[in-house]
Amino acid sequence: MGRGGLKPGTVKWFDAERGFGFIIPDEEDGKDVWFHVTRVGPANDPEGSNAPIITNGDRVLFQAVEHDKGPKALRVVSMVEREDICPTCGHWL
Repeated sequence: MGRGGLKPGTVKWFDAERGFGFIIPDEEDGKDVWFHVTRVGPANDPEGSNAPIITNGDRVLFQAVEHDKGPKALRVVSMVEREDICPTCGHWL
């Protein structure tokens, strides 16, 4: 995977306590992509400065690069707009 544009996928699982998870790319033969919570931003904050809580099954856009242990997300943008998440800080209300 190169440094191309954002690609769609779905959060396979995310462990909030450990701060990381995996994305299943929409591409048919795409490998699961590792991501860290610090790389996640809500739909209304594409730069990720107010990272939301992300959950399993969330739709995301991501940018990934190949890493020695497999694909790694440099940026993850949540496509989910939740009413129970503060639009300012991105935390649960």
